[in-house]
Amino acid sequence: MTSVLQICQDAADELSVIRPKVVGPDAIDPTAQKLFRHLVRTCRQLAGRRDWQILRREHTFVTSGSEAQTGAIPDDFLRFVKGTMFNRTKRTTVLGPLNPDEWQKIQATVYTSVYDQFIQRGNALLFTGALSAGQTIAYEYITKAIGLSEDGTEERAIFTSGSDTAYFDDELLISGIVWRYKKAAGDDYSEEFREHEQRFAAVTKMDGGRRVLDMSGEFPDASNLVTPIGGSNSTEDLTSI
Repeated sequence: MTSVLQICQDAADELSVIRPKVVGPDAIDPTAQKLFRHLVRTCRQLAGRRDWQILRREHTFVTSGSEAQTGAIPDDFLRFVKGTMFNRTKRTTVLGPLNPDEWQKIQATVYTSVYDQFIQRGNALLFTGALSAGQTIAYEYITKAIGLSEDGTEERAIFTSGSDTAYFDDELLISGIVWRYKKAAGDDYSEEFREHEQRFAAVTKMDGGRRVLDMSGEFPDASNLVTPIGGSNSTEDLTSI
C-alpha cells in the first residue's frame, strides 16, 4: 500500500507545488499541512459516501438484560450497516435503528413486537421490550479508521506519520486532494472535481464484487441454500460411508 507521504507528494506534482518531505501532525511547512489536511478530509468524506468493504466490521455482544446494552458499541464505530443486526440466539432479525419519534411512541404505548428493536442514543445501544440476558447479538458496522500504521498492525482514525497507509484507492485520494487544494486556493477546480467523481464511480463498481443479475428478477437467497445433511446439496463427506 502507498504511504500517506507518497500520496501527498503525487498530489503536489499534480498541483505543481513543492513536494513535501514530511506530512502529518509534525509537519511545519504550510503546503505540507494543506496537502495532509485535504487528504484526511478526502478519506473521511469517502467513508461517509459508501459502505466500503474494507471498512466493514462485524461486532457481537451478549445482552445484559437491561434496556441499555453493555459492550454493544465498539470503540471504532462510525455507523451501522443497515439491515445486518440479528439475534443469533433466537435466530431473528433486530429492527432499527429507530428514529426518536418511533422510539418515544413505543415507550408511551403498550407495545409488543415479534422482533427486537433498537435505537442508538447517547453513544449507547438501547433495546425495546424486556430482552433477557445472555442472548448473542451480531451486526456489521463501518469503522471510523481510514488507514493503517506502516507495519499494518494498528488502524488509524487519523494519520500520525507519513509512513501510514490509507484504505482507499491512491488515484481517488490524489484527485480528492487536488480539487480541494485548488478550491481552497480560489482556483477553478471544476475539471479536477469531475475527474474525481469519475474515478469514484469507477472504483465503487469494483468494490466488494458485483452480484449476478437474473433478468427474471429473481436472486437466490443465500440463507435458503443450506439443506439438511443427506440432501441433494449436502456437503456431508460420503466417501467414508
